[in-house]
Amino acid sequence: RPHRNSPSPSPAQPHCCSASAHHPTPRKPLSKPTTSGVTRKNASLPRTPNILKKSRASDTPIVSGENPAKIGNKFPCAQGSEQESVNTEPSKPERQSDPKTQEDPEPTNEKDEKKIIEVKVVQEHSPQGNMDIISKEPQISLASAIKQAQLLQKLFRGFKDRHKWRRRVLLEAWDELERREESELHYSAKELGKMTKMYKKLSETAAMLTEDKPGGVDRRPSIVTARDSREKKKVEKAVFTPTLSWLTDFMDKCAKICAEESTNKREQKSKQMDESLLVSLLAQTKEELKKLPNVVDVKLSGKKNRLLVVGDLHGQVQDLLHILKVHGLPTAEKRFLFNGDFVDRGRHAVEVVIILFTLKLLFKDFVFLNRGNHEADDINARDGFQDECHDKYNQKVYEAFNDAFTALPLVHIVNQKTMVVHGGLCWDAGVTIPKIQQIDRFCLHPVWESVMEDLLWSDPGGPKHNGASQNDRGCGCIFGEDIVDEFFDDNPPLNFIIRSHEKKEHGFEKHFHGKLVTIFSASNYCGDNGNDGAVLELFPSLEYKIHTFYATPQREGDIKFSDRYCTLSASVAAKLIHRIAENRLALLDYYSKCVNAQSV
Repeated sequence: RPHRNSPSPSPAQPHCCSASAHHPTPRKPLSKPTTSGVTRKNASLPRTPNILKKSRASDTPIVSGENPAKIGNKFPCAQGSEQESVNTEPSKPERQSDPKTQEDPEPTNEKDEKKIIEVKVVQEHSPQGNMDIISKEPQISLASAIKQAQLLQKLFRGFKDRHKWRRRVLLEAWDELERREESELHYSAKELGKMTKMYKKLSETAAMLTEDKPGGVDRRPSIVTARDSREKKKVEKAVFTPTLSWLTDFMDKCAKICAEESTNKREQKSKQMDESLLVSLLAQTKEELKKLPNVVDVKLSGKKNRLLVVGDLHGQVQDLLHILKVHGLPTAEKRFLFNGDFVDRGRHAVEVVIILFTLKLLFKDFVFLNRGNHEADDINARDGFQDECHDKYNQKVYEAFNDAFTALPLVHIVNQKTMVVHGGLCWDAGVTIPKIQQIDRFCLHPVWESVMEDLLWSDPGGPKHNGASQNDRGCGCIFGEDIVDEFFDDNPPLNFIIRSHEKKEHGFEKHFHGKLVTIFSASNYCGDNGNDGAVLELFPSLEYKIHTFYATPQREGDIKFSDRYCTLSASVAAKLIHRIAENRLALLDYYSKCVNAQSV
């Protein structure tokens, strides 16, 4: 409603509203009613009616008679935007404003304290001297900023916890399915060994029939036998001479292959070494390993000496190259012990074995090799190594590999106190180091339910596990801390065990109050687990330090590390589908019985 002392406004130029209850002092008439003292960005735009106005930022109606400053506090402007409104209080140029009164009012209730954006009101005197302009500047209070930060942290922690929990469940499901497969397939390994022996006898009989012997059958040699005899003569003449320059060139080729595979520019199948040279390398390594006992003593002396224990590699040559690149080649002060499982499941198991065996021939006293459960013909025949040998070479090369694996030692003992074994301890009580020395290790696969099988297959149990129980893998046992203490009592002065054989999310895990440590060196195991690899550095004082890494190169189009559980879930789903398909008939019978029972 127009003020009683102000001139009547024209319809084209509405007057600024004010409430007489809030302003008892009469207002002087404006000299120029056309401008009204209001600063506008575009004067040509039509003004809103006097009865109802809208805020530019929030589109909130402003009713005549209310203080725009209070309305601005109720409906704050958006951050980064500016708004201008008219001050309805009369100007008092002759009276100086008190700086204390210009400070922002403190919140009087809980609603004001919960405001996210506060509007600071700054009064400026207009050039005409008859109006005050109120500019609103958005500001974030410290309390509201802290609340927003806490909310963001809470949301992020929740997402991270859900991600970790889902990943943990998927890893447990993957491990359980893998153990079930190993258990089911291992029970048939005994029959497979019998078939292998029978096949060898048949091949020997066929070879005798093709030879010209008195009293034997005279047969004309075929084209295949003639070709095999030529290849055999060619292989016998070739001799491999290991050199450091050859090894470094071979490692560079392997690194190049990994780089090209990461960009999907090269296939997996490639022969990096001539067959005759490879067979010669395997034969020389076997002869060198045959000189070693089942249990090898390693002595570390001097402050600078140390031993690097490398766990499972499983054909992942990029992890082996990363370890050698970071820690260097073996020397007298820096020795390496590779704790088994060199082959299977990876793409470059042949290259891994070539590098390790060449290192053993070049640095005989500084490189040590343990046998793992995958260095057996009944295991690597189904887990990928046989297929890789057939793709790159042939069956003879595969047999030469397994023949060399039979000479690998079983256990290494460092400074008489630390035992390094691939799997773990045994079912039987009273197993001592002299008994392990008496084992006949020169076999293609361990004898069923033997001490050698337990050393390669057993796993430690949880912190509350006692005694020895059946292993889900179908071989070896699950042993507790009491079994470890009993083994230490039977074999003084042993007090520490380093083993591998199990994938760990961070590449390592400590068991039984630090008496046993698991080391696993194949990062991103099988290409979809996303785990880290680890290497244990052992000092002469038997103190150790663990180095973790993640060396597997990512391909183009690979998902990020934080989202890698999606790939793992696909792998788990594939394993479940495969098992459901295998047991389809049994599942149908079970469900039909359940339906019949419910109907009755």
